[in-house]
Amino acid sequence: MGRSFKELGRKAEQLMEQGRQADEKLSQAQARVSLATSKLSQAQSRLERAMEKDEEGRYLGDVDAARLDFQMAQNQLEASRRVYQQASDEMAAVRSEKNSHVHEISSYTNAERKNLDTLKRLDGFEFSAASADMRMGMSKRVREANQLRKMLLESMGIRDSSSEKIEGALSSSASSFMGEETLDFTNLDSVQLASKVRMKQIQDDIYDVFHDESISREDQYQAFVDVYKKHYEKDVNLINAQKIAYLQERANTLPMDSSDRHFYGENYISSAKQVYESELRNVNIFSEEEIKVRLADYELSMLESLSDDLEEDGVSLYDPAKVDFKNRVVSDARQNVDTAYKRQEASELRQKLQIGLVNGSVGEKDIRHYGSFVANDYYNRIYQYSEKKEDIRIKQNDLAYQYMQAMGKSETREKIEIQRKLLLRQENLLEGTFDRKKVLKDVLSEYRELGYRDGISTQQYLSSGSINVGKEKRLIECDAKAIAVMRETCDYLPRDWIEPLASKKLLVSHNNRGFCLVQDDFDTIVLSGENKEAMMRCGFHELGHRFEMSNSNILKAEREFYDRRTAGEALERLSDITGNPGYGESELARRDHFIDSYMGKDYDGEAYELMSMGLEGIFSGSKYIEEDEEFRELIFGSLAYL
Repeated sequence: MGRSFKELGRKAEQLMEQGRQADEKLSQAQARVSLATSKLSQAQSRLERAMEKDEEGRYLGDVDAARLDFQMAQNQLEASRRVYQQASDEMAAVRSEKNSHVHEISSYTNAERKNLDTLKRLDGFEFSAASADMRMGMSKRVREANQLRKMLLESMGIRDSSSEKIEGALSSSASSFMGEETLDFTNLDSVQLASKVRMKQIQDDIYDVFHDESISREDQYQAFVDVYKKHYEKDVNLINAQKIAYLQERANTLPMDSSDRHFYGENYISSAKQVYESELRNVNIFSEEEIKVRLADYELSMLESLSDDLEEDGVSLYDPAKVDFKNRVVSDARQNVDTAYKRQEASELRQKLQIGLVNGSVGEKDIRHYGSFVANDYYNRIYQYSEKKEDIRIKQNDLAYQYMQAMGKSETREKIEIQRKLLLRQENLLEGTFDRKKVLKDVLSEYRELGYRDGISTQQYLSSGSINVGKEKRLIECDAKAIAVMRETCDYLPRDWIEPLASKKLLVSHNNRGFCLVQDDFDTIVLSGENKEAMMRCGFHELGHRFEMSNSNILKAEREFYDRRTAGEALERLSDITGNPGYGESELARRDHFIDSYMGKDYDGEAYELMSMGLEGIFSGSKYIEEDEEFRELIFGSLAYL
């Protein structure tokens, strides 16, 4: 059972007080680390002076006392670091609890707004006067709950710019008996809501620029940039400005020892990344995935700078330009402008190509021509990341050799171990953020919208159904894991391929051999594979069949490509071509020079194994995509333009 409004309020006040105390404790701990670092540096200087010798070889100072001071300073630094780490953990725990409570408040307000909508439908009944009084009470509670949420978000340094819009929506809902239109904020949490409101404002401004005939084509680009810049300026956060000033101040008090500089640098990167994330969220124009990629890219570059600094005794990590988040976010927004502009041009070209396919003025050769540019975008991106991975691998090998050479030199080995850890962090970041599917999704999203709108699947799924397999009627039960895989698979595919099919019911299951069956009343997809990756691979394949059955342009491009490539080829049994007796007598194919003979399978022109094998291969990196240039261009062109 959910909390009452009073309980929500008490919890919010308690969390804000805990956050204030945790923030104060963290600031004190940071000050202690800075002071201890300074004292250690001073103690080290005193020790070095004490160990200087006169002409007769005697120490100039009290070495024993200086060593004792140095040891005490080291102990104080270690103790202050432990206190700082504990304070950081407490702050993270409070922030996590605040986030959870923000979502709980959002759920409460969403439920109350649904109740308001229900009461609105009671108008005109005998008790409508009483329902009006209830609406006013509910609206008051929702406004107060929204204020609690706003205060919680602001206590975390997050600007909740949606408050005024929400207030207007609630006032409209409270007075809905007058027939006023209400804004639909159902099922949106505070961050989504703020993003939706801001995106609407930006879209309106961009629409005005795009359709302003007084602005030349050359000036449109700068006008688009100015739109984003204007909305960013509106949300500059003073709290973040203070944090940036603090970061820059810390850059002036660098410790001397390499292990201390490593600790200090890691902490600096973590703090800078938090401010950058807050700045990205403040403008409310980036999706969660865009924020994640930008943060990973930023962290990767900062770790590279730290690694270089430790190796060369430099300070490039603390370059003020690296924490100039205002210009960085404006630059990020400019990339979004470039993407919007590129997507608009792709949309116009897509429309022309699809019309041309219908009237015969465009063929698969044209799809491949434009697909070659998309493929180049993708492989250039992959090459950049592969270069970074190779660079890391070379450095790791060098460090391994240096470590062996430093036998008995503990200080040198400690420095090498620090570098090794930094390289491992960089490697994990690359592998976790920039894998093949994510890069492909990033590239394709520059040409068209991918996945379901707002990330919410509208596909209707069946719990079970009977299908005809040969002469046999078979009952298929749905599989929850297979459905989850299918939903994730759709995130990578064109929105106008998946959304038109969402209203047709789909039965998804799991077995040792995958297949797709398209029927009048519902479709069936059975996934094979022992793990998620294998099931996703099968999912791309079987969805390829579902798309070709529903999109005539895909089928037409496949047919032209297949007929050209297999012209003059005779039908043969797949079992004879492949040497695999598992294929049935009726499974026939044409050889051509397909990398995989299964791509030549014949279905009397009603379907092909081209889009299916293509989607499977392109998202998993199969050789029949990498080694067949024409086929690769067809699939990239189809994903971008059909």
